[in-house]
Amino acid sequence: MEKLQEAGSHPSVSTYNIVVGGLWNCRKREEALRLLKQMMEKGLDPNVVTYNVLASCLCRDGLVDEALGLVGHMEDCGFRPSVITYNTLIHGFCRANRINAAIDVLVEMVSKGCKPTDATYVRLVEGMAYHGHKAEAMEVARELVERVMLSQSALRRLRNAIPVRNLHEKVG
Repeated sequence: MEKLQEAGSHPSVSTYNIVVGGLWNCRKREEALRLLKQMMEKGLDPNVVTYNVLASCLCRDGLVDEALGLVGHMEDCGFRPSVITYNTLIHGFCRANRINAAIDVLVEMVSKGCKPTDATYVRLVEGMAYHGHKAEAMEVARELVERVMLSQSALRRLRNAIPVRNLHEKVG
């Protein structure tokens, strides 16, 4: 970033978001956080994308409670979580085998007027099935097929998540 600034370029929040996410993905957490602090010191405020990048990084590292806290801070700062924010948390909680927490996030998402997408539902069902909650995953998948118009891609992912005999007839 210093080289960009030395060359007369002024990095935007979007540029910082990309670099912070990249540094975190390269396991350079401290450098990523330092850069985020530098961004704010230069008068550039984080935006929803900034918070989503950080929440995703935290969830990938298994730090889902920290990600949830970050989203709370994001709301305190006046930002509304997006479908990407909620999907990130749902996926993070599913990866951590905290299915009930993932369901709680989905309920909160809907109660706050954020409409779930195919990806929201599929991630939840995949997480349930992966961690051995196949009966519950099948029940949720059936309900989805009955109540929600899912894309063909989402239906395929549901079938792959719950590999049981005659699933095609049961789901989609």
